[in-house]
Amino acid sequence: MVAKPQGITSAGVVRVVKRILGDVKVGHCGTLDPMATGVLLVVFGRATKRQAELMAHEKVYEGAFRLGITTDTWDVTGQVALQRAVPALSISRVQEICNQLTGWVPQIPPMYSARRIGGRRLYALARQGREIPRATRPVHIQEFSLLAWNPPRGTFRVRCSSGTYIRSLVHEVGERLLTGATLEVLHRISVGPFTIAQALPWEALQRATQEALLRCAVLERLP
Repeated sequence: MVAKPQGITSAGVVRVVKRILGDVKVGHCGTLDPMATGVLLVVFGRATKRQAELMAHEKVYEGAFRLGITTDTWDVTGQVALQRAVPALSISRVQEICNQLTGWVPQIPPMYSARRIGGRRLYALARQGREIPRATRPVHIQEFSLLAWNPPRGTFRVRCSSGTYIRSLVHEVGERLLTGATLEVLHRISVGPFTIAQALPWEALQRATQEALLRCAVLERLP
């Protein structure tokens, strides 16, 4: 487990681990966008056989969004596509919308995502200025709680099934409030039983030797 910092891709974390371990198969369990931070499960050796199983774990995130702005990526890294006025909204009204997005809900993946349609990554099409229809798919949102409301910004916690796009969830909040919304901060605090408190800090990973990394590799010792 690695505490991924902002500004590096999940594949970039895997490359660092691979440089330390050498000729060993390495993978990760659930992509985090470069802007996102938090728990990234990294598996290698025998544990790569458990990759799909580990990826299916429920995930918990905390983050922040801003109403009134919609970007092309649905997060703060994108270009502003639309700005709308934000009326006076109570915390109970915003929480009401969050509650509507719990349970099994249909979700559209963002254009700027690694999902493939017709063999091509959506982000590759988006970078060409193209937007194509995307089918919805069901995801399960067990919790979508507003932790604080300081208009036009809110902080939240989401507990969800694997494959959920938090950017899509925030985008839908903005659509239902008729204000637009963009994701500003995202931090993954757990993947199943694996928590951020157990994760190897990024600085420690960069300093790690092969022996040290093997000692802390909980996943490699899975039965």
